[in-house]
Amino acid sequence: MSMSEAVAGPRQRMTLTNIETAETLEVQFNPEQWRSQITVNFARKVVQGYSSHRLQYGSTGNRTFELELFYIGHTIEEVGRINDARLYLESLCYVPRDERSAAASTPRVLLLWPKFVAMQVKVVSHGDLVFRFARSGQPTGFRIRLGFEEDLDRRLTMEDVRLQGYERGDLGL
Repeated sequence: MSMSEAVAGPRQRMTLTNIETAETLEVQFNPEQWRSQITVNFARKVVQGYSSHRLQYGSTGNRTFELELFYIGHTIEEVGRINDARLYLESLCYVPRDERSAAASTPRVLLLWPKFVAMQVKVVSHGDLVFRFARSGQPTGFRIRLGFEEDLDRRLTMEDVRLQGYERGDLGL
């Protein structure tokens, strides 16, 4: 398959699934950019007579990344759907009503972007910009910036990363 055929094929959209409730949201448009970061934590070992510290591996931090999603509605039905999407995405920042213990947490989310990402994450930040309004005052266009952090139940190794890349949503499920 040529690059032009791949680009011209049917576009697969990213989805976000609340793992606890199985509710899934398909985004209106795929994000334009993907930027992620990993930090590696080291203990700094002082060696007498050395001019620098020796670094002793401690752990690798969770992958963090931020995406910006764009939504726009032209009809009453579209505006209703995009406002539902906005509320769904914001709801991922809160604990469920039935979770009363101090250990309650926000839901895990399966972020799936076919042929690129399949990852269990938590939403760690949410911000939106409303830029378009109907005459009635109802929002009809907005951008949502979401911050995520990968949330795995198992150790991730060098070999896992080389073999699976970003497609590791099944780990720890």
